[in-house]
Amino acid sequence: MINEIALCRGDVELDICRSCVNDSTRRLSQLCPNNKQAIGWYDYCMLRYSNQSFLGTMDTRPACYMWNTNNVSDVVQFNQDLRNLLDGLRGRAGSGGSLCKFATGNTSFTTATDFGTVYGLVQCTPDLSEQLCSDCLIGAMQEIGSCCVGYRGGRVIYPSCNLRYELDDPFYNETTPEPPLSPPPASSGKDSNRTRTIIIVVVPTVIFIIVVLCICIFLRKKKRKPIEEFESL
Repeated sequence: MINEIALCRGDVELDICRSCVNDSTRRLSQLCPNNKQAIGWYDYCMLRYSNQSFLGTMDTRPACYMWNTNNVSDVVQFNQDLRNLLDGLRGRAGSGGSLCKFATGNTSFTTATDFGTVYGLVQCTPDLSEQLCSDCLIGAMQEIGSCCVGYRGGRVIYPSCNLRYELDDPFYNETTPEPPLSPPPASSGKDSNRTRTIIIVVVPTVIFIIVVLCICIFLRKKKRKPIEEFESL
């Protein structure tokens, strides 16, 4: 039995979501033709498959870290403002329904010599419970201290959740989400042993240029330790 999940970022419109999922499906098929487990992260979507059941469980490895190499002027104040923002977003995402656990928001960052707006985005796979979503994002927030402290932007990406923040860069689309698409019907015949769960969350926006900022591909084989990579934007 093969379990699959495709999750689009909660603020992308339908065409971009479909394009990202289709592209990631092709890439994983090319890069991981014989692997029983694989995960691919793109800027707008994530695709994961495994011969082991993972729905309803929290996975934090393998992980991907990215950061903006520009520094903030006041690290202590920035970290405090960022923590308050992400804590609020964590609560909103965790309380989302079984088809959408996603939240965005912003807060002011002001010091004696600098001011700006911090934008944040958090998302969990919707199969997680509220508590597991919150726990996953807490873990991701704690990773900021290891990878991204003092930088104007950063991302922590787990199989079960992810977060991103940027100073003075409104990278997400502030629109009202449409109802998520329903999973497709189960296939029959020779593919009857395949379980496919497609979770796609989209919103009505118009985006003319697709810019894939990063692609992190991690392969996981049975009885092998997870592979971690650290990359910068």
